[in-house]
Amino acid sequence: MAMNYSLSTMVEEGYDSLLLRTLGSSPKLRILDYLLDYKLNDFTKKEIIEALGMSKLTLYKYFKDLEELGLVTASRKDRTGNALQG
Repeated sequence: MAMNYSLSTMVEEGYDSLLLRTLGSSPKLRILDYLLDYKLNDFTKKEIIEALGMSKLTLYKYFKDLEELGLVTASRKDRTGNALQG
């Protein structure tokens, strides 16, 4: 019987995607892997932090590099004008 996984079970059970198993699970790759898995959606940084179980400090440390490389961009803004990432 095939088993379906949600993100929370993947994290709890230590599930790693093919990308992470092949290239390692650095914070940058974990962020990219998450966004690739849900590429039709966009997320706030807070949602990414919660989904990955990553500290805010870690996300902000690596997210700037991903933005500078053009791998992630702001896709829309919230009510206060802050960019929502995706």
